[in-house]
Amino acid sequence: MKPHKILAVDDDPIVLSALTESLESEYDVFSATNGQDALTIMKAEDIALVLSDQKMTGMTGVELMGELARNYPDTIRAIVTGYIEDELLMSAINVGHIYGLITKPWRIKELRAIVKEGIIHYEKTQILREPHVQTLLKCGVLSIEQLESVLYADGESEKSVEEILVER
Repeated sequence: MKPHKILAVDDDPIVLSALTESLESEYDVFSATNGQDALTIMKAEDIALVLSDQKMTGMTGVELMGELARNYPDTIRAIVTGYIEDELLMSAINVGHIYGLITKPWRIKELRAIVKEGIIHYEKTQILREPHVQTLLKCGVLSIEQLESVLYADGESEKSVEEILVER
């Protein structure tokens, strides 16, 4: 399976490089130095998760997250910032519908954990959007409880959706 694509956005090349190096062993990482370049990449690539700095020239991270929420609602969004303010947090949640907030300087283990959780959430969303899963739910062949038991088991479930169907 191809690794998921992640987009890192920061106007500081050192931070951008550090984000890329922290994640490139597990993901296909794209980078942009501003919001406009990020939106261009989004049009060309199927990005699962975006990590964006808040304070950038041209477009703030919250503004970028708002654009992404409107145009790419399934993409997981997280703000990376060295400045945590109540107003920023409220805007990030209300405008950008962010999944996470990562503070600078970050610990690599914590960054990877947040990204991994975000990717799991993205995968679950994609499964729920599958037409055959929607059909199975509508026809009553698969219950939402059965599906949730597989989707939200966090890797501890022994059964896949297909195995549940075989049991029925």
